[in-house]
Amino acid sequence: MFVEKLTLPSLTTLTIGTDAFHLATDMFKGVWPPQTFSDFFQRSGCSLTALHLDYISLPDRELIALLRLNPSLVELRVKEIRRKDYDFAAVASSDGTIFKFEDIITPLLLTSLHAYNHGLALASPLVPKLERLHFVADGFLFDDELFWKMVMSRWIPEREYVLTIGVSCLKSVKIHVLNRGLQEDVERRLQQLERAGLRVSLTG
Repeated sequence: MFVEKLTLPSLTTLTIGTDAFHLATDMFKGVWPPQTFSDFFQRSGCSLTALHLDYISLPDRELIALLRLNPSLVELRVKEIRRKDYDFAAVASSDGTIFKFEDIITPLLLTSLHAYNHGLALASPLVPKLERLHFVADGFLFDDELFWKMVMSRWIPEREYVLTIGVSCLKSVKIHVLNRGLQEDVERRLQQLERAGLRVSLTG
């Protein structure tokens, strides 16, 4: 892969994605290479502050591992596709097997992003400096309540508490749920946070 040849010590923003107008033909259909990216970040020694993943097939566990490599991240954007619009059964992977679009914004990812209740007692919070979050999620798979709990865990306007738990306060949340809108009660609670100072953008 091309990334194997790169060393980018000054890299701060990384976008990996597929053109939205050519998803079926241009989407990467191989196996995500975790070691390649781990080696890249170790070799580069960069402090990534923004990561954008647009319309790519990436297992949730691999994204979590990728986030673990970048504790300085301030901005995270993940855009899923609306799976029902695509017939991947007819698409072969590079190794000849049938391509499967991996789930990304899963309950596991949302739980892992929780500031303190992430299921890993001895692990530090994932991306503790995160301030801006942007999700485009497939509504058939998206867990509204877990999303709300994760956002709420990172809404920490009291500076003293920020220092205590070691997690920055979220400043901006954008969420677009494909196929449907957010559940009304979750939308209402996010609007309450907006009135308290969180920048919230809701589309569906």
